[in-house]
Amino acid sequence: MQSPICETAFRYTILNIRGGFEPFLYSDATSDFVLRNEDAEAIALMLRQEGMPTTALLRGVYQQLEAILESCPNGGKFSRWTNFKCPRCNYEFPYNRNIAFEETRYYEPKIIWIEGATAYRGETAPSNRLARVVLQPRR
Repeated sequence: MQSPICETAFRYTILNIRGGFEPFLYSDATSDFVLRNEDAEAIALMLRQEGMPTTALLRGVYQQLEAILESCPNGGKFSRWTNFKCPRCNYEFPYNRNIAFEETRYYEPKIIWIEGATAYRGETAPSNRLARVVLQPRR
């Protein structure tokens, strides 16, 4: 991928998640993100009571996460409307063409994990930084 501002190319990988069942938030300062098992477990508990995840239910989950999560170590705040950024110029790639559409955001099945960014995994799994993306030869 390449930033349209500084034209720096950078590597990334894609995490496939269960959209609507695994909430995640990017930092507004870097490409670090939160993806915690305890949040997925909380949604699973709600779904046993409520059924399939609704936009209203997920809105509440994301609002609660934004309110309770501490700032990331670089001082950024985790937010549902932020996205990954260029590691050099910090250009934020617009989410959904800069349209804040809840039905798209809450059910997003992929996370872009930029090389060098940290995934904060919560109390049940260690946080880890994507140190190096290994490129696979095309077949």
